Amino acid sequence: MQLFEHMALLGKPDDNYFEKFKLPADMLNYFTKSMDNWIKQDLKPIINEFGVYNERDVELAADLIDKCLTYDWENRITAEQALKHPFFTEYKKC
Repeated sequence: MQLFEHMALLGKPDDNYFEKFKLPADMLNYFTKSMDNWIKQDLKPIINEFGVYNERDVELAADLIDKCLTYDWENRITAEQALKHPFFTEYKKC
């Protein structure tokens, strides 16, 4: 169930992602066709739903979250990389 919640937010993964699972063609077709209408949502309005954060913070937060939630773990940001993301490094200067 959680995977479908992620997909509703992040949109349909590209076909290369599903090919890594070596699913039978009919199952692969089922998954990819059933998700054709799922498009990636803009995270910024979700993060700043109440309009209390400045635009730069929202952009940095959305970028970091997007990199943390990348489907393919081989392309996903590591914890070490995340801590070096501008979302955090800009606040170290304060």
